[in-house]
Amino acid sequence: MAKPSIPRRSRRKRGKAGKMGENVPLVDSSRIVDEVRTKRGNQEWLDQHRADLRKRFPNQYVAVLNQQPVYGDKDFRTLLSRLKRDYPGTDLSLAAIELIGEDDFVWVL
Repeated sequence: MAKPSIPRRSRRKRGKAGKMGENVPLVDSSRIVDEVRTKRGNQEWLDQHRADLRKRFPNQYVAVLNQQPVYGDKDFRTLLSRLKRDYPGTDLSLAAIELIGEDDFVWVL
């Protein structure tokens, strides 16, 4: 009877000594938890202050870092380049960035 084949994507690469997972770096779970909390805090702050942000930044992308609005711009790329320029070394994936429309409407998909 033939040996069943293992799909290519489920095969693991072996290290130099032939042991599986030998060269895999450990993940710092406390850092990941902190980043998730930071991102969630920025998003929750944006959600709680949406009405005020709508008045200040109508029809603009708004970036929230450290639970504070830092920029608003009609062009997303301009907003990102300003963030990169003025916040070097900051992980921008932790920022909450959304397009804040003048009207409050719900998308139904």
